Amino acid sequence: DFGFAGRLVLAVNQPSGFAAWVSSDVDEAIRRLPGAGFQADVDITAQRQVFENLELDLGGAIFKGRIEDYRPEGARPSMQLELDGGQLDLDGLAAFASLFVSERGNTRLADHNVRFDVKAGPVTVAGVTADRIDAGVRLFDGVLEIDRFTVDGLEGTSLATTGRLSD
Repeated sequence: DFGFAGRLVLAVNQPSGFAAWVSSDVDEAIRRLPGAGFQADVDITAQRQVFENLELDLGGAIFKGRIEDYRPEGARPSMQLELDGGQLDLDGLAAFASLFVSERGNTRLADHNVRFDVKAGPVTVAGVTADRIDAGVRLFDGVLEIDRFTVDGLEGTSLATTGRLSD
């Protein structure tokens, strides 16, 4: 049986070249990154891939946390991501988003049920900075549920929302 358990480290000085080698769909945000990589304690089998004590670096935007991808036979695959990051700018945010959504707006995980919890801060976009962003999102059978999306310290304001998108 296929499998690997141990520490995995990947450092890439040319993310666009690496991404083109791995996938035919390379987002422009990845092309602009000066470097990328990750390290994690992994437990990988054909049905389940777990990345514990994960540190993900997207051009200097660092996220720590956990990712689990489960692909049981005869059932819909599922993925759970729990990431906490520090400072993030528009390029880092775009590169992070491109891991999950293509430039055309198509989700790369359309065949999965996904639970996504991410925190980052400060986050700067178009010259505006928020102290912290905290989001909890689920995608199940094509329905996007936003359990929480909070933005704190955005020019002296805070924003909190929930929602549901379908069709």
